[in-house]
Amino acid sequence: EKAQAERAARQQEYDLVKRQRAAERLDEQPHIQEITLIEQTISFCKSLTAPKDKEEKEEKKETKHDLAEGMEVLTRKEDRDEEFYF
Repeated sequence: EKAQAERAARQQEYDLVKRQRAAERLDEQPHIQEITLIEQTISFCKSLTAPKDKEEKEEKKETKHDLAEGMEVLTRKEDRDEEFYF
């Protein structure tokens, strides 16, 4: 009888632990990695399709150069006139 009582107590303890583990599994979302990957992909795609007007406005800022006599400022190749060489 004593052995049966101890076995029943262990079985109840085991069942309690098993229920707690099952409850913890229900709290977890099953596909966290996939959801995170999809959210990151969506934010990346939105950043690619975002209008680029803001970037162009920043690039067109004029800079004022204080040059000493005899100095010149070189421009980028894209900004140079095509008829430079005759």
